[in-house]
Amino acid sequence: MDQEKSFLEVYLKHQDEIRAYVNAVERQASARDDIFQEVSMVLVKKFESYNSEQPFSYWAKGVAKNVILNRWKKVGRSKILFSEEVMEVIRDSFEKVEEESSDQRTALRDCIKKLPINSRQILTHKYEDRLSVEDVAQKVNRSFESVKKTFFRLRTKLRECIEMKLTSGVSS
Repeated sequence: MDQEKSFLEVYLKHQDEIRAYVNAVERQASARDDIFQEVSMVLVKKFESYNSEQPFSYWAKGVAKNVILNRWKKVGRSKILFSEEVMEVIRDSFEKVEEESSDQRTALRDCIKKLPINSRQILTHKYEDRLSVEDVAQKVNRSFESVKKTFFRLRTKLRECIEMKLTSGVSS
């Protein structure tokens, strides 16, 4: 049961990345869902062989690569779109992008923590509660225009903070 729970925790965090990799490599839209499901089943079966020293998403995309290559071989050689080497380059590219976006998310969290509580509340209403600007304005008893200007200022402030953190390599 613990292994199932561990798998689910890590899989749910990375399923969108795995699906994106499948979508990037498989050209036939009709085959993508089937491949993703097959990859997910193989990941469950092979999870006990996963080495937690390496990133799960990288391992999972390696499994996806093998599933896709096997599928292409079954369908016929003419359907193979990428060589194994090209698929490795795509997988490595996904990991690089994921690392960069992870740094950006960390910087964003740090920058949000530095905001005054009322600014964080407004952002929470908009992005976590998924309220419209109009609904946020009602919730915080401010005018629509005032909240709209606040969002503009907050986005600018957060963008500058994130850029500063990423260029300086400092967090918190």
